[in-house]
Amino acid sequence: MALGSMGETLLRRSTQARIRRNRLPRMRVALRIASNIGLIVGQCVLLFVSRDVGLGIIICSSLLSVPFFLKERMIDVLLLVAFMQVVNIVGLFVR
Repeated sequence: MALGSMGETLLRRSTQARIRRNRLPRMRVALRIASNIGLIVGQCVLLFVSRDVGLGIIICSSLLSVPFFLKERMIDVLLLVAFMQVVNIVGLFVR
């Protein structure tokens, strides 16, 4: 069965859409895992190495998990992350 150019185009578009749909959730989960690892590393750096560097790592890694929580509509977790971000940012500037 031969597909015309229109059929091939539709098939290609549907395949690309399916790949995109599968890639985004995996990317969000990967970002969340990287965020959790970054939070652990940031806490260790904060405690044992440098306060400023540790807080910087914690702030950056917390932002990585935001797309996952937005997609899952976990507003309570987002509010907690926002509150902790404010505390960490203030901690950067206050000695």
